[in-house]
Amino acid sequence: MHPASAIEKRSHFRYKARAAALLGHLTLPVNAEIPPQAAVDLPETGGVAADRVENYRLDHYVSFDAAHTSVTGVYDPEDDAFFTVVTAVVEGLDILGVVRADRVVARLTSKTQYVAPNQPSVEPSFVVTGSHFENLVIAGHPVTVKLHVGTFCGLDTYTRVRNDAPEGLAGAFKRHEVHGGTLECSLVESIDTGGAPELQLRDHDSIFIEQFGTIRFAEFVVNKYERHIIMLKVTLGCGHKGQLMAAVGQGNGTGGT
Repeated sequence: MHPASAIEKRSHFRYKARAAALLGHLTLPVNAEIPPQAAVDLPETGGVAADRVENYRLDHYVSFDAAHTSVTGVYDPEDDAFFTVVTAVVEGLDILGVVRADRVVARLTSKTQYVAPNQPSVEPSFVVTGSHFENLVIAGHPVTVKLHVGTFCGLDTYTRVRNDAPEGLAGAFKRHEVHGGTLECSLVESIDTGGAPELQLRDHDSIFIEQFGTIRFAEFVVNKYERHIIMLKVTLGCGHKGQLMAAVGQGNGTGGT
């Protein structure tokens, strides 16, 4: 039996990747949907998809200067592996004049070694190198969110996250959902608010502001063959209600049986 060619190998892998720069909804003081901005979806066969949106504004509620996303799925014969790259970037983000950032970047890459189609699938390796916040300001205060990017380079597979994350991530490891084996984590290592009393730290990865809402950073959901990343999630309360998410990505892929 002859070794599989690169073309034959590509035909046995199914990519799945998508990204969006901003999405959400408001219920007070208006009902308004924010459809996914710069949304892209990768075909199962791989390739490249990208989009860009400039100067978005929903009244005074949310705006950004620019947003761009891309998803890539390729087979590299030198590594004999399939790679998926997901990127979502928001520039000049402003949410109600309270949450501002020059850049919010989500970047998720995965590597899956080729296995013959009659062999069991192997766990892909995922890293989040490149994900970050740039010049984040909340309620007028500079805020530094340090991420566990390096730690997750060593927690690149589902098995490693399941076995090592509870100890290695401490409060950043949320919970293990038995049904489906989903692991909820956070990329947040620490949040520095400069001691601003109105910015109340919650649950390791969030800031609560009275009569505004909760700002959650770098949510990371781990499944055996898939990862989801939400770099910024703002849940509004009081005079404004709704939820906004910025720099969102999903990536995975499967081969074998």
